[in-house]
Amino acid sequence: MIIFGITCRVVNKVNIEDINLCIESIKKFHPDAKIIVVDSDSPDKSYMSSLRQQGVIVEDIKNKNYETGTIWHLYQNYPSDRYIFLQDSMRLTASLKEFLDRDFTAINYYPGWKHVTSQEKNWCKEQLAKTDYSFKEDNNFNMVQYNSFIISHSVLTLLESKNLRTVLPTEKAHSQAMERVFGIALTEEGLTTDQLIGSKVNKIWRKRK
Repeated sequence: MIIFGITCRVVNKVNIEDINLCIESIKKFHPDAKIIVVDSDSPDKSYMSSLRQQGVIVEDIKNKNYETGTIWHLYQNYPSDRYIFLQDSMRLTASLKEFLDRDFTAINYYPGWKHVTSQEKNWCKEQLAKTDYSFKEDNNFNMVQYNSFIISHSVLTLLESKNLRTVLPTEKAHSQAMERVFGIALTEEGLTTDQLIGSKVNKIWRKRK
């Protein structure tokens, strides 16, 4: 069973429209997949009942750890061979079936330290010290943009075994830094290759309040 994990925080009607379109696109191309929405302490929870009526599982866990919280919550509570982690503002434009036999495929990459702030870089260094992965001062790695990707259960188990699960962002800057933490870890494992943005997945940019 494929599991789609979506990180969602609803504050207005724009967010509700986004999550509905995201789910609609998944159902179009992967009608048999299990869809799980992990709510990040949304002030507006009105969207949940509608999703549940569509057969979507909504985990109202007051997630404080952004996309990373979704990843580890599903890994722990919903065992599956393959997970696809998306933000609620993403939409599939084609089936992802051809990528489901691979251990890892990113939605999008970005050069490792490009546009990074000193706060984000320092946070990466501090957090990686808790893991078996090494901080990279050079730019010879790709950051995994949006913390969104297709990943196998076995790779998540590998990352957990090297203590990556101990790294949990608790604010927006940390979540952006987490894109680099994942990138460094996955680069060390030799797994940062393909990407899907534009060809299979679109990111919808909205002005959110």
